[in-house]
Amino acid sequence: MQEEQVFQIAVKGDGALRGCTVIVNGKGEAKGFVGCPELSDEFTLEEAVGKGTLQVVKNHPDWPRPYNGVTEIRHCDVDRDFGIYLAVSEQRSCALAAATSFNGILCTAAGGYLVERLPGCPDSNMSHMESNLAKLVQLDSGAGSNALPTNLLLEGKMPIDIAEIILDGLGMEPLNTVEPKALCG
Repeated sequence: MQEEQVFQIAVKGDGALRGCTVIVNGKGEAKGFVGCPELSDEFTLEEAVGKGTLQVVKNHPDWPRPYNGVTEIRHCDVDRDFGIYLAVSEQRSCALAAATSFNGILCTAAGGYLVERLPGCPDSNMSHMESNLAKLVQLDSGAGSNALPTNLLLEGKMPIDIAEIILDGLGMEPLNTVEPKALCG
């Protein structure tokens, strides 16, 4: 993502949360809000989100207009619904995982990955990467939870460590790193 690009996800559901919007840019700056920040932990994720839509907006100063895509919320968990959005709205197939870990109201870890095939990528590289993804799942499953890759983050792994596991044996060389920052206003 280029520094000047902006990416927005809006989950607009009729559940108790009353929606959630997150906006990030290529500098790693992020801000977000929910419709009902005082929501107690008495709700399941499905009850908090409810039925509605997932909307994605991508923008860049050089583009004539923003790209907008919308899909229905089907599962009330972000990674599955975002994966459906990518398949339905953008016709992209990918490996996607995202999860969070909480201690009461304190978020102790949050993370995810998105891996997709680029044009010209040989089948052998895809097979190798798929084997690496299976190894990643095995590493995470020792934590006894279904929160890939959050458990790995809780164990002290950094996003670059997770990328190295996924791309092991494929000559990965990081091109850039971005430190996430909360942005207010």
